[in-house]
Amino acid sequence: MLKKVFLIIIALSSFSGCALLPGRQVFAGDGEVDVLFHAELPSAGEYSLFAGGGWDGNWYVGKNHSWIKKLPPLDIKGYERVYLGARLGRSKTYQQIEDYFKENGESDISPGPYSILIGVSESAEKKPAPFLLTEIEFIPPEGADSIPLPDAGGSRWFWREVPMEEIASDSANYVWIWSEDDELNNRLTSPILAAGIGSDQGEKSFLIDEEGMKNIRYFEPGIAIKFASGSQKGLSVSISDFREHPYRTGNITVLNSVKGRNIVDVRPQIKIEGEWINAGISAILPPYDIALDISSFPPGEYYYRSVVEDWSGPGIQQRAQFFD
Repeated sequence: MLKKVFLIIIALSSFSGCALLPGRQVFAGDGEVDVLFHAELPSAGEYSLFAGGGWDGNWYVGKNHSWIKKLPPLDIKGYERVYLGARLGRSKTYQQIEDYFKENGESDISPGPYSILIGVSESAEKKPAPFLLTEIEFIPPEGADSIPLPDAGGSRWFWREVPMEEIASDSANYVWIWSEDDELNNRLTSPILAAGIGSDQGEKSFLIDEEGMKNIRYFEPGIAIKFASGSQKGLSVSISDFREHPYRTGNITVLNSVKGRNIVDVRPQIKIEGEWINAGISAILPPYDIALDISSFPPGEYYYRSVVEDWSGPGIQQRAQFFD
């Protein structure tokens, strides 16, 4: 049941304008926010293969499938924040993962959560310190033939802010993405990494699987580094209403009012034991309303908030709701 409303006023910002350079995308606007997207391909939108539907190319991310992208030395001077990112899609639900292993004679599997990790290293031979990129339940799920799945289909970029000192300015940066979960070991249980059309050189992209390291040709993995600087005075989200679902007990719709440009998503979060955690699939298209299954939350009392993120990084909610 919904119980109390608490107001939290926090203002954030946006940016505008775009200029393209080889291998990177630079946003510069009114002087408030500058963003540099650095990858092999010039635009984040070019990484649209495999993870959104159709042939997946066996480009799954798992414990036995680590992807590595070599990027050049990067000058972080003038920037205040740095993010490692990857475009992911076609995640599997816990039920799908459990069913897969049962069909293959295995019933003792971890209940999750299953995590995708990211990090940056000085070489393709040295695995970096891991940062949590996302848990797979927040990646758009792959559609199923026999059951309807909410929010199925598509892929999106996920970003993790890391310390500035993680990025090398005098040597190459090798960005890794992988998992440490045993259950994520094939394309039928794991999320899929997006790709773009690449070259036949194969000297900057790598896959480490059970056979060892392989050079990747013809396709570019959707892995990137993003820099940002400046404030976010024009970006904001406010919760305008909570509405109980007319047919689904324990489900509510959170109506959000969002201001800003280059909006990436609005994500639901709840606060449990003093920590804010993601609580469902993000809204990535207007009007940015969120379907929230509060019946799936663990027993206890906690707050809810909507978090808005633009291309320069995340902002914070305006209003929180108390549940028990």
